[in-house]
Amino acid sequence: MDSSIRLNWMLSASAVGLWYTLLLDWRKPGHALAGLFLDYEPGIHYSQIQMQSGTTGFNTIRIYNPVKQGIDHDPDGAFIKRFVPELRSIPVSFIHQPWQLPNFNELDYPSPIVDIPSANKKARDLLWSIKQTDEAKSTAQKQLKKHGIRKRKEKEREQQTEEQLSLDLFE
Repeated sequence: MDSSIRLNWMLSASAVGLWYTLLLDWRKPGHALAGLFLDYEPGIHYSQIQMQSGTTGFNTIRIYNPVKQGIDHDPDGAFIKRFVPELRSIPVSFIHQPWQLPNFNELDYPSPIVDIPSANKKARDLLWSIKQTDEAKSTAQKQLKKHGIRKRKEKEREQQTEEQLSLDLFE
């Protein structure tokens, strides 16, 4: 169970980072990702992927840096070493950024296809400019009203607390 949760998290975090970094539509990779989960549940995972991709309209835009995520959550590179055999023998200090290894050109491993910080900045600027439009704000409000139930539930709980009788079975 723990390994399934970790694998799901790592795949989602990496995929979400790549959707933004490469400006991909989240739905196609979302379907592919679903096929990789051992415990895929559409009602949970699909909506989580949508939320992480920032397309719900009312959630904040989360743009992850896959290198930082790897360093933070797998500092020894165990996941990389397990699934990327070309990188198993490189020092841990380069496992998350093998292209910085002095003899990188001797490895049988491709160079990066994108500069992550600049691609993420471009994506962030684009997405925030869209999010600031009147149309996006209006759509977000409609979606929040339809799906954002936290505040509504809090008010309902307050009303129930004021009106509800309580019984103490141990008096």
